[in-house]
Amino acid sequence: DAKPLIAWGGWEIRRYRDELILRQGRTVEPLPERIVWKNKQKLELPAGLGTLVATNGSSGLNRERWQQGEVEVRFRQGGERCVPAGRGHHKTLKKLFQERGVPPWVRDQIPLIYIDGELAAIPGMLICNGFSVAYGEQGVLVKISSGNTE
Repeated sequence: DAKPLIAWGGWEIRRYRDELILRQGRTVEPLPERIVWKNKQKLELPAGLGTLVATNGSSGLNRERWQQGEVEVRFRQGGERCVPAGRGHHKTLKKLFQERGVPPWVRDQIPLIYIDGELAAIPGMLICNGFSVAYGEQGVLVKISSGNTE
């Protein structure tokens, strides 16, 4: 089985990359299709997934695109693609998550940042080509506080 799971007494045992992982089971409520991030500073995520915080920094997202565009948070639906900044070709989010060792049961709960309808970043993980700040300019760093994605 590709996604083995044993659930018992409020706990789950899962297998990922030849390791057994014991975690507290939880009911995953349906996530919204999109959340418009109006103030672009702080956003409480649904289902206890944490809080997104945007701060100024010397790296991160292009500040002009961030300030002038419509910023949305979405969650993985499947089939999303991105050219990570500094790399030359598209990769699916599934492949990017696999490369970074993100377990399958966590992937759909990771917030994705969209600007004007285009995937721009995965907080704490990567920025897509065309959205990263240029060298020497001030950017916007989006970080996620801890939530229930373990």
